[in-house]
Amino acid sequence: MKTKLYLAYGSNLNLGQMAYRCPDSQVAGKAELPGYRLLFRGRPGNAHATIERNEGRTVPVLLWKVSVRDEACLDRYEGYPYYYDKVQIPVELDGKTVSAMAYVMQPGFACNEPSRSYLHTIREGYRAVGFDQAVLERALEETRQEMHPTLTVPLEKILQKQREFDVEYAHDSTALAGNSLTLEQARAVLDAVDPPPQLSQEPEDSPASEEESPKQTM
Repeated sequence: MKTKLYLAYGSNLNLGQMAYRCPDSQVAGKAELPGYRLLFRGRPGNAHATIERNEGRTVPVLLWKVSVRDEACLDRYEGYPYYYDKVQIPVELDGKTVSAMAYVMQPGFACNEPSRSYLHTIREGYRAVGFDQAVLERALEETRQEMHPTLTVPLEKILQKQREFDVEYAHDSTALAGNSLTLEQARAVLDAVDPPPQLSQEPEDSPASEEESPKQTM
């Protein structure tokens, strides 16, 4: 079975969660990712972990061997590509530099608090793997220092990504249960966006009144 290395730093450090989400996955080893820091970004009260470039800092990571099927599941759980992007990151494993796939949040999402359940899942992963909880606490502290209530991602871009996501995965929405990012959570991202003024205006040549026009749904 063909596999690739996947670099986990958030809730997918949790062994039980990965066993459920990615049945073919196997732990390849622990590592340190230099030049990055951990933060939480996304919707207030439901933010998710991401890593960002920061010289002099390190993030503990767990490397997994995942199958093609596992990667497809991860794509859905991580909201790829509209919420998280996929990148290849070099990391040292057992004395050798290897390239691992990582999910990094798309730019424009503000720092915000994660949910208690999500944070608990990460804490359990840190505890099981033996990572220093101080790294997680520092990430929470820095997130709170940088918290901002709005998103800077253009509304048009989020709407486009959401439509693509709905079309591709609507038939498989039941697979997104539990700790996953559900379609409802994905749509909730839009609640935190300040739409450009021109998007809220009715077209000048609209042929129907507000009462006659059908309501739009996403």
